[in-house]
Amino acid sequence: EEGPYPHGSYFYYTRTVKGLPYRIHCRKKNVMGAPGGPEEIVLDINLVGKGRSYCHVGTVEISPDHNVVAYSADYNGAEKYEILLKDLATSKLLPDKVLESGGDVVWGK
Repeated sequence: EEGPYPHGSYFYYTRTVKGLPYRIHCRKKNVMGAPGGPEEIVLDINLVGKGRSYCHVGTVEISPDHNVVAYSADYNGAEKYEILLKDLATSKLLPDKVLESGGDVVWGK
């Protein structure tokens, strides 16, 4: 488990669930300098890896406006990552993705 650490108007952290192999990236609103309100799941790596024999999520980066999470996923161990974008309001993947990348994600301004 990591965090929570403040970033913009949220506190971000990861947690695990006994019996599940991967971390869950979460956030809570920043309420007067402390985490408050309901937990929001930013990215559940258990769902990303579901049904796959191998899954490694490299980078997980929140967009500057905190509305999208970008993450890199390697599904076969070849270290050629897909970069995917998830809309945090709808929890749906966006159609844009980068194939066969090194796995690093950096948001522009």
